[in-house]
Amino acid sequence: VERTPDGARLYNPVMYADVIERGRRPGRFPPRAPLARWAQRRLGLSAKEAKSASFLIARAIAKRGLRARKVMSGGLKEMADIFQKAVARRVAQAMGQP
Repeated sequence: VERTPDGARLYNPVMYADVIERGRRPGRFPPRAPLARWAQRRLGLSAKEAKSASFLIARAIAKRGLRARKVMSGGLKEMADIFQKAVARRVAQAMGQP
């Protein structure tokens, strides 16, 4: 989340955020470098092990695709509810109500 002059914006700065959000159809090998970094971080593998694992993971994604995770859009309703409550609280405060 980042504050802006007229509010805030929610974004994911990683280059593969769109694939995580929307998924990926089968057919092509995804880039292996991000998969190797993920395997090191998430699976606790050494750099050499992660490099080998990234090939297997990429092959599985190329064969089966990757389902969408809806990380960002899945939380929009919850964010809107929080925002509406915050606005209502501020309006009440501005009008002198507890």
